[in-house]
Amino acid sequence: MRVIDLPESMRNEYERQKNYLDKTVESLRRKLAHNSDQHRVNLTQTMSENVSLIQEIAELRREIKALRSNPGASEGSTSATAEGSSLTSKLGTSGVTAPLSTAAENDMLLELENNRIEIGRLQDMASNLEESLKTLIARSGVAAYEAPAPTK
Repeated sequence: MRVIDLPESMRNEYERQKNYLDKTVESLRRKLAHNSDQHRVNLTQTMSENVSLIQEIAELRREIKALRSNPGASEGSTSATAEGSSLTSKLGTSGVTAPLSTAAENDMLLELENNRIEIGRLQDMASNLEESLKTLIARSGVAAYEAPAPTK
């Protein structure tokens, strides 16, 4: 290998670029370490939240099982509210209990409203079918059929 004597300006440029790259590498290593720490903290928080959510799900499942085995206990909205608040006190301050309970209540209310709408739609459909049947019977000349009045 042959050693070439480089001009001073080229050696200075080489040293300048080498120093710049060394500083950049060091800066990127610090950023990586910082981001790794942040990721670890976020992961720990997420895992902690997941554990509390899993505990809450288990508690809600036990509560549902108890309510299904004792249907009389679910009468009245005050008992459901009291059970929800007792669940909050049992789970402690996870920070997500109240919104989930409210979300569960909202889901149940939404399902109830959807069921009411569906019942109304089916009652209307039954009324329309009864009218169609009456029309067909009238056209055919067969004795009239009187359907029972729908209950609402």
